[in-house]
Amino acid sequence: MRSVSNPQVFAAGDCADTRAPNLTPVSAYEARIAYKNLLAGKDERRVEYPPIPSAVFTLPPVGRVGMLESEARAAGIDIVAKFATTEGWYSSLRVAESHTAYKTLVDAKTGLIVGAHFMGPGAEEQLNVIALAMKAGMTANQVKATIFAYPSYSSDLGSMV
Repeated sequence: MRSVSNPQVFAAGDCADTRAPNLTPVSAYEARIAYKNLLAGKDERRVEYPPIPSAVFTLPPVGRVGMLESEARAAGIDIVAKFATTEGWYSSLRVAESHTAYKTLVDAKTGLIVGAHFMGPGAEEQLNVIALAMKAGMTANQVKATIFAYPSYSSDLGSMV
């Protein structure tokens, strides 16, 4: 976060030269690290990006967190990919949404979720739950074993991973 050419200058967000997506929550995360290092007078903290969910707030909303299937395979990860349309699920029926689907990617060796993609009402919240599970190192089976409030969009996650 500290400039190499001028150590008194810190950069965060869109003006920082990182590989992270230019998203408001990413900028806020980077700014938090920069100001803590600035106040400490030294670089005590490093940026370690957690899984970063992104959503497009269309009707229906769509989004993803983690890898695409092609990225996971290119990285040599043996994945189990699950895909289904969910227009017949109660969470879609109760709001009359006919264009809904998901795709999840789980590492076959470790059981860790490496990517998730959602389309439909509640996609943005499902992404947030999966991002948290990924950051916490939860396996797909641990997510399946979680009891969520029903009927909520998060309660569908056990069937999706």
